Amino acid sequence: MEPFLLACHRQLSAMHPICVLLSPCWTNTMRINANARATLINAAPVGSLEASFTPGRYNMELNSVAYDNCGAWTRSPYQRICLTEPDRNEPRGVKLVFEDYPFAKDALDVWNTSKEYVSNYVDLFYSRDKQVQEDVELQAWWKEIREVGHGDKKDEPWWPSCQTKESLVDILTTVLWIGISHSPVNFGQYAYGGFTLNYPPLTRELIPEPNTPEYKEMLFNFERYMLRTSSSPQQAVSIMTTMMVLSNHADDEEYIGQRNETNWTSDPRVKAVFDKYAQQVRDIERKIEQRNADPQLQNRRGALKTPGYTLMYPTSGRGLTGKGVPWSISI
Repeated sequence: MEPFLLACHRQLSAMHPICVLLSPCWTNTMRINANARATLINAAPVGSLEASFTPGRYNMELNSVAYDNCGAWTRSPYQRICLTEPDRNEPRGVKLVFEDYPFAKDALDVWNTSKEYVSNYVDLFYSRDKQVQEDVELQAWWKEIREVGHGDKKDEPWWPSCQTKESLVDILTTVLWIGISHSPVNFGQYAYGGFTLNYPPLTRELIPEPNTPEYKEMLFNFERYMLRTSSSPQQAVSIMTTMMVLSNHADDEEYIGQRNETNWTSDPRVKAVFDKYAQQVRDIERKIEQRNADPQLQNRRGALKTPGYTLMYPTSGRGLTGKGVPWSISI
């Protein structure tokens, strides 16, 4: 997200409509990135990832290789993570590979609604493709994102052109989605990984082969074997604390469909487009509640019969709630 943010502040005036559209996506992003560099992704023993996860000092190198190979715009980011396939008979041109996939089902609603919001917003300021091409600030923004923010990838063939309204809508929806898709990964991690043995970040030995002394030892006392091979108590407490902090919502969190500042725009057309989006987000909340109450959708509750899948539920209160989709990556 940081390259998009920096290019926005360098190339777009504060009053540029695209800057206004994206402004909630930047809330606290630079602060949390600075904190991460100081305590999370830096070198051990201070950095939590290197100090407490199996890859150790190779942790960020492995992440860098994975990111290098991801091909950001080869397909829509929604399609890459939600197991969809093209279907011309569907209103949005894609369908889920299987229906009872809670994240994908809820995320499809959020993606489609957000893309419609961006499209309606862009229509207010650009009536023709030529206007997109002649917007000097917009083109400078996109040029910096490609050539400076992603200099090592600037010549990749998958970059959108930003020469048409359609490509601009795809770009802006993807930027919004970067923040939106962070939420289900981040705000659900403590409920699953807070108990270290449920999600051990570190193992000191390989899984033993059958008919070996280590395998017999594991079968004889599995609990003792797991405690010996997984994180130490100090590492477990460090990871639990980190997950708890990261999974918390702040009091002033700004969720999709909301703007904390009442005077963020004086344009009644923009306000009308946003109000429509806000209502659609509230409709998504009702859909999620209905799905969670449907006994046929068993994956939403699981074997433990939880209250239901809420990681894509748009709004939340403060604290550890397991729901809420903020605009920005701020924690």
